[in-house]
Amino acid sequence: MDLPKQLRNISMYYCDPQSQNLGRTIEPGLEIVELVTQGKGALWDDGRWVPIEAGALLWHVAGDTTIGRTDKVDPYACLAIHFQVADMSQRRVPHVSWWMDTDELRQFTREVLRYFVDDTFDAQTMLMYTYSRLYFQSRLYHHQLVASNAPAGLVQVMQMIDQRYHESLSLDDLAEVANWSVAHLHDVFRKHTGTSPHQALLRRRLHAAREKLIATNDRVKTIAHETGFASAAGFCRTFKQVTGQTPADYRQYHAHLK
Repeated sequence: MDLPKQLRNISMYYCDPQSQNLGRTIEPGLEIVELVTQGKGALWDDGRWVPIEAGALLWHVAGDTTIGRTDKVDPYACLAIHFQVADMSQRRVPHVSWWMDTDELRQFTREVLRYFVDDTFDAQTMLMYTYSRLYFQSRLYHHQLVASNAPAGLVQVMQMIDQRYHESLSLDDLAEVANWSVAHLHDVFRKHTGTSPHQALLRRRLHAAREKLIATNDRVKTIAHETGFASAAGFCRTFKQVTGQTPADYRQYHAHLK
């Protein structure tokens, strides 16, 4: 993997919900990576509008267009990374990828923003780390996609669960994103994952809840709400059924391990 000539800029971009004609065409000698951290928008790619939200990793080369639309209610924000490259730079990774772990994505965002503005940090090391990490995440996503041999619709549903687990998602919502019926969604899920869509969503919510119980002092009621559970009572009941501990006991146990 050949590195770019220079890491020209790293910055956060928060889109104005009233903005129009957002897309910028990338000129020769430049590659721009847009890493969406929040909100929703759309990218013009291969003759169609592709919906994007948190986790989208968009790698633009000469001739590509950056994000062209934003959601008026939930405008997108992204980390924008500019690389100076050879004028005849070729595409090394797909235009659209996904960074599946959005918590990890935000940690990376904080990290590179911090060290890019640190004049004492070696610029070449910063270039190597930033470029290679983005390259790895893009390749990892597509490797997992191929290795799973999963239908594109299932991948879309799994992305929705991973990124929007905290919302009040229904089976109809999950089926709609893949343009399937609920019955077909169940069949595909069972075939490729061995579980149901409901169980996959529940597992993702409980994973997020366990992280919050360990890493924060938030009230159990707050954590239940932030991880998509309808009530604190329902959350506590489900949590104990799955883990064998109440949320309070789980937090106390892990506090002793620190």
